[in-house]
Amino acid sequence: RYLQSLWCMREVEFFAEHKGRDRILIVLAEGHAKESIPDVLCWRVNEQGETVPYEPLAADARGATVKEQLGKLRTEKFRLLATMLGVGYDDLRRRARKRRIRTIAGIAAGVMVAGAGIGIYAGINHAHNVQLQKEKEEQARIAMEQQQLAEEQRKKAEEEQLRAAENSIGKSLERAAAQTSDNERIAAAETLLEALDLSAENGDIRHEELIAALRKAMYIEPFAPVATFSNQNVRLLDIAPSPDGRLAAGVENGNTVALIDLEKNEVRYTVSRDNYAIMPPQFSPEGSRFLAVCDMGRFLTVWNTEDGSEAFTYTSKANERYHIANAFFWGDEDTLLVQDMEHFYLVSSDGTEKLIYTIGDVKEGYDYNNNIMTWLSGGKTLDEIITVHTEDYTGTPVACTPDRSRWLVANLGGATGTVVLDREGNCVTPLTAMPGTFGEKYVFSEDGKLVACVSIFGFVACWDVDSGDLLYFNFEDSEDGAYNFSEPVFSPDGEKLTYVVNHKLCITEARTGTKLVEGYMDPTNFTPVVAYSADGEYIFALDQTLYIIDSQGRLYGMLTSDQQAPFNNVVQLGERMLITRNDGRADICCTPANSSMKTVSRQEMPRLCLKWDPHTPPEGNRFVSLKGQHELTDAFRQTTVLTDLNPKIWYSTDGKRCALSYPDGVIELFEDPDSGEVSRMLGQLMQNITALAISEKHLIASDAGGQILFYDLEKGEVMRIHNGSAAAESFAFSMDQDLLMELEEDGDIKVYDIAAVEELFVMRTADPFTDFRFAQDGSSAVGITKSGVLVANLWTNEEKLIS
Repeated sequence: RYLQSLWCMREVEFFAEHKGRDRILIVLAEGHAKESIPDVLCWRVNEQGETVPYEPLAADARGATVKEQLGKLRTEKFRLLATMLGVGYDDLRRRARKRRIRTIAGIAAGVMVAGAGIGIYAGINHAHNVQLQKEKEEQARIAMEQQQLAEEQRKKAEEEQLRAAENSIGKSLERAAAQTSDNERIAAAETLLEALDLSAENGDIRHEELIAALRKAMYIEPFAPVATFSNQNVRLLDIAPSPDGRLAAGVENGNTVALIDLEKNEVRYTVSRDNYAIMPPQFSPEGSRFLAVCDMGRFLTVWNTEDGSEAFTYTSKANERYHIANAFFWGDEDTLLVQDMEHFYLVSSDGTEKLIYTIGDVKEGYDYNNNIMTWLSGGKTLDEIITVHTEDYTGTPVACTPDRSRWLVANLGGATGTVVLDREGNCVTPLTAMPGTFGEKYVFSEDGKLVACVSIFGFVACWDVDSGDLLYFNFEDSEDGAYNFSEPVFSPDGEKLTYVVNHKLCITEARTGTKLVEGYMDPTNFTPVVAYSADGEYIFALDQTLYIIDSQGRLYGMLTSDQQAPFNNVVQLGERMLITRNDGRADICCTPANSSMKTVSRQEMPRLCLKWDPHTPPEGNRFVSLKGQHELTDAFRQTTVLTDLNPKIWYSTDGKRCALSYPDGVIELFEDPDSGEVSRMLGQLMQNITALAISEKHLIASDAGGQILFYDLEKGEVMRIHNGSAAAESFAFSMDQDLLMELEEDGDIKVYDIAAVEELFVMRTADPFTDFRFAQDGSSAVGITKSGVLVANLWTNEEKLIS
């Protein structure tokens, strides 16, 4: 039973390693030698250093009784002693026999005298020993059974734990796959990282599956959604980000404010004032509070960001609607700049007020006869132009610089024009040639040196704030007289001004008004929204369709919303972008800085796989004439618009195979081109083959309809027919031939996992791609343009992927 004990085995292995096998003596008490002797004693290292089998000798003490065992030991003990003393077994046994003969003669008489007594004592002692031995054997048997039971229970517990962990990891993989499919990539990554921890605790079970799923979740294209949340079918209107970009406040259907947690991708809470109508929210400079004007201007409320509790409320003096038009945090969270009718007050949280400006106080520098509206109306008075009743309307346009050092007031009545004031309400400068009219949208540049305006009447103007001089005036006429316009937006560096008027997107030089880009958007009834990315490299123009334009004015891409839930807002939030829809859904999208792709210079481009031309035979190859068997039908010849009806020849990457493709989509494969005989005919595609590639393992082909054939050469079977968005121009394989790049006719590059027949991601750029290949080290897919290189990470580095 020696081999059944884990600890006995540990002891003999330790002794053999540290003392040597020659110093281990074996006594066989029961059983058979082959079933009892540990394997570690059954081999030796010979003089040549080779490991050879060895049959160890054992002292045989087996017997049915203790007496029989003791009798055998009297003989077998010499085997043990001979090893200890370093002498021969036979020599030692002969010496013992001689000594025993001499001894017997001397003690024979004493033995006979004492024999009787000793016999009686020995009998009693033997019976006692037999009983003790039986008790010891029973105890040993019970202990052994308990040890075996404990070991079985331990193994069973380990197996159950392993099964539970494997089941949990399997569920995590399923959940992550669904999350990735739903563009919940942040959630998918979190799910898989937790599963990887569980895998590490259980011997790295299903580790490769988890890494593959995590790699797929992290193939993130620029501006692709990475998280989505639903606001219970409640539309989010005006959205303001907090200063740190972690939160946002949005107006829900006009009467509540939702605080959005952009790290957890959820609405943390909502606040309201008895369902009163709410105007756009705004955060304090440090983000600890936010405000909103409620009940159409009857009062305003300030809430604490942490828990949504009410900090304080300010009610208009008339306690009526339309009497608070604008409100801003003014320096700290306890002071507000409030417009109450034609007055501007500094209001503190303790209720104190200070009048700092009254509309009309500043009259110099403005000439009504020399203003833009007079020019446009042909000399009409402002009363003749503006048809709304303005005496109780407080829609006076007001704008502030980002640091609140200056602010602008446009007089609705047109009597005093538009002025720029300092923090205390003192006039810095009046803006020339511009009356306050109706429906204007003003905005300051980031540094506060420029201010621009877009008007409902279709004109765009920009001024130098320090001098008040009009820098330029652009008029965008409308054929139907109805103007659809956005708020103007300066680029972060203040060099460009972007706006939408009458469905026309314009990007101009901020100081000169020179148009850099001009393009039309699809006409809709939606109010357009324009925003810049944080780095100023991209412009987002939203008019039901989201247009993404790069800094050079080239269209990077378009996101089209469905008719039932069109986009209604786009907000740049640091390194994220928030797009909301009319049904309450919101997508958090990654910017290029957070995607798995980056643009580098040609000098930073990784070393690429060698160029391979499928139309050029390998050097030195002497192919005989290929005997194509397929013939085009007469019906096809009559109906086709193709001028070239001859088959095209394509060569494999290693030059060992080639193929003929026909205009009707049929492919003939030649696996032994020297013979010229067709090996296989593939007829799954229905249109002219635009691109074909043959590796050592697969054949890939695309037809004019955008279908892609994935064929396994080793198994001789079609893996899948993939429906692409456009026909392929060419293909490229990775070094291990497991990944595929496809350049489509629409200019996009798609990367596929060939074994899974799965599209991993899309590479797109405003510039057309001039070349594309995989990096030699397998780390990336590379698309080359005239202006730069787009590198898409393939996440072959596991540590980098997880970090």
